[in-house]
Amino acid sequence: GKELAALSRRLATMRSQVVIDIPAVPLIEILLVIVIYQLYKLSVLAQEGVNYMRALNAKKSSTTAVIEQPVSNVSKDRARSLSQAPLAVVARPLQQSTELFSACLLGDTDVNVELLNAALRSYCPLIQQIGAFTLLSIREVHTNMSKIEHSFELAPVRYRSMRELLEAEIGSGMHQPGGIVADPSAAMGLLWARRGLMFWVHIYQAWIDSELGQNEKDPMYLHKCVESAYNKGLQPFNGWLSQKSFQLALRAVPYEFPKWAPTEAMQREDFTEWVEVVTRLCSRMDAMQNELDLEDTRKSI
Repeated sequence: GKELAALSRRLATMRSQVVIDIPAVPLIEILLVIVIYQLYKLSVLAQEGVNYMRALNAKKSSTTAVIEQPVSNVSKDRARSLSQAPLAVVARPLQQSTELFSACLLGDTDVNVELLNAALRSYCPLIQQIGAFTLLSIREVHTNMSKIEHSFELAPVRYRSMRELLEAEIGSGMHQPGGIVADPSAAMGLLWARRGLMFWVHIYQAWIDSELGQNEKDPMYLHKCVESAYNKGLQPFNGWLSQKSFQLALRAVPYEFPKWAPTEAMQREDFTEWVEVVTRLCSRMDAMQNELDLEDTRKSI
């Protein structure tokens, strides 16, 4: 009887001490899953780029007339009409893009938000001609435009002014002191739109500063320009995942730019004009965002 009682107590003790051992999930496997997912997204974007280029080539082959648009100070109505014209059939499309961004300058210090979105929308098909590596940038542009439009459409007449729009968001209490910008918001969309434009300013400026035919001497020159521009303007604000995504996209940078002008010298002139106008535009945006405490320096994912 005593032996049975002791055995019973021992079994009860064993039952109460059952431990479920759950193995730890390896960090490396989690990171691999994330990388595989990003590779999948990039493959989808690359396929979109291939489809776009096929459609673009088909469109070019069926186009018989070429329209050249000069750079000038344009009215708002003309800027809107130009933003809807396909850049692919323009002899010097960078000139048209320069004209659209120039039209965004409002008064001495402000920016017309409506025309800025129109200029950004028109710019996307242009850079998509460079190749699949631009697809991540283009998707980011559309995300930013959506954030801007969400607030802009609340009062389209008043909020054409970037300052009025940002001050209205601040007045609503959606942003916090110390440059903590709510996301989504027009302020966040405008912040990343500016950073994205400066990314292209750095790329074009490096090309302008190079010797004619530099890419023939160094086939990786454009690749280096893109990487340097990213490190200057975007990398400090990108988290680990965004940086790895860019590194993958960087592999698709082509040997040279598309032919956007009859001669390389003319194309450099167009790059120079675009850089001057967009730098002036971004300087206004930067000044307003810093003045209003909307320069959010936190990293993305």
